[in-house]
Amino acid sequence: MDRRYASHAAVGALLFAAMSCNLAESLTPETTNVPLTLAREIEGTWSSKLPIPMSYQTDFCGAKQLVATATWNVTWILTPVAAFSNVLDVEMRFTQSGQTRVASNCGNGSNGWFTLPSPIFLRMTVSSSAFTAVDTNNEISVSGSYTSNAGFGNMNGTWIHYDCIAYCFGEFTAAQAFKLTRP
Repeated sequence: MDRRYASHAAVGALLFAAMSCNLAESLTPETTNVPLTLAREIEGTWSSKLPIPMSYQTDFCGAKQLVATATWNVTWILTPVAAFSNVLDVEMRFTQSGQTRVASNCGNGSNGWFTLPSPIFLRMTVSSSAFTAVDTNNEISVSGSYTSNAGFGNMNGTWIHYDCIAYCFGEFTAAQAFKLTRP
């Protein structure tokens, strides 16, 4: 073996041994079994104080384009998932209002978008004060951040849904416009 490689191997072995000893000493049952914890309390009922502006898009009439707008009044019920300290189930209930068509290639006929059913069920993962809630079966994603203490909280996120079956359709919000509070 070349002396260069032998000395590198020896240094590597010493570093590995030194790191292994420190690592082994620091990994005790008390430290390896501690679950992740949230930075702030998040379970409970959250709702929109003001209607959330939604934009509908589809490729039903050609290229992907905006075809309508509406507002949603939203309630999220967040429930912890057993055995996970940073995963919650989201039951989302909502009502729509103010639906308005916008000029598109679809003209006055059908424009290919339709209302999602309520409720919708999402799985939320939280890391400190950031969250991502998804329904992978229906290509729905909401990500953002939250603050919460003593029962009060604010949540700001971005809703994106674009699902393709026979054609693609969905809705989205502006960045951080999906706003919920917990009174």
